[in-house]
Amino acid sequence: MPALFDDGAPARLAYEWVLIECDTAAAILFNDDVAAAHAQKLRQRSAALRYAIARGQRQILCDTEAVALERHRARFRERHRRHAGNTD
Repeated sequence: MPALFDDGAPARLAYEWVLIECDTAAAILFNDDVAAAHAQKLRQRSAALRYAIARGQRQILCDTEAVALERHRARFRERHRRHAGNTD
């Protein structure tokens, strides 16, 4: 199932989270160190992937905000230039 989705697809992340919880439950239920290690490995990979996705989304947001801010600055400079020209 996970192979059908991109690494960052929400469905894949949710499916992986279910697997992590199942491995964790199995590790506790059966006192299985291998399942516990596997769950920890999956949890670390998932956390790293989620962090990378969040950083990418944050960068997109920052870029969008920077573009909007520059547009507002340009409008301000233009209004200021026109106003300064009308005071003669």
